[in-house]
Amino acid sequence: MDNSDWQASLPLLVDRCAERWSLTLGDRLDGGALAEVRGCTGPNGEDLVLKMSPPMAKPAYEAAALAHWRGHGAAKLVAWDADDGALLLKRVRPGTFLMERDRSTPDDELAIRAASQVLRALQSAPAPAGGTFPSFEERMQWWLEFTARYGEADAVGTRMLPLIERAALRLHASTQRQTLAHGDFVAKNMLLGTNGYYVAIDPLPLIADPCLDIGQFTAYHSPVATVLDRARSIADATGNDRDRAEGWAAVWTAFQACETWREDSDDVQRWAVGEDCQRLLRT
Repeated sequence: MDNSDWQASLPLLVDRCAERWSLTLGDRLDGGALAEVRGCTGPNGEDLVLKMSPPMAKPAYEAAALAHWRGHGAAKLVAWDADDGALLLKRVRPGTFLMERDRSTPDDELAIRAASQVLRALQSAPAPAGGTFPSFEERMQWWLEFTARYGEADAVGTRMLPLIERAALRLHASTQRQTLAHGDFVAKNMLLGTNGYYVAIDPLPLIADPCLDIGQFTAYHSPVATVLDRARSIADATGNDRDRAEGWAAVWTAFQACETWREDSDDVQRWAVGEDCQRLLRT
């Protein structure tokens, strides 16, 4: 089923899932570019979320990752239907996006604290069996092809893609430990839950170096001037290697320099060709 066919069948799929799980459907929620996400109530008053994803999004991997983490550091999976690509999740309350809060903070304290807390929980789970999730090589190839196709041709990072690939493969080959990485670990995919704890949503899971998620988070977060400070702080707080976290921060910041949508894009472009980033990518 292609995306247009899925969109056309979506009302039927939603109704079928509501009937299957005895749900009372509620408001539509932010769910990214592809998914249909609805607040809902279970048969016993449970506060839930129904997430419908098209086949191209490969929701089975997301469901498997959430099941693996068992609600520790990530949204809790209640039920999953492979035929309809439907995930039933426990709703995160109050559900404030980290991105909505940390951009108004004059320093990195909230971002570092939230990311560290979530990663400690996610990385406490044992590594899954091989073949259960995409490999690093598969995901990296997808990231590179996607960026080559949709990145801005005249952006600094796009011209650096061969260097980015070599640096990422070198980091991967030298890792001493692998874990189930979130794969899209950025502020827009972290929600505030109960007792002030954040949880991750919308993973693109893969088997990888645990520092990959650290680098991805810190590169996405502004300002770029403190990207390495953030990487070191999160590595320290999660028991990971500082040098590897810095290396992945350089890789992901260079990826960020493939587009110019960020408010601080000029700073990101300059940092990507600067001494620190170039040294880390070439080390």
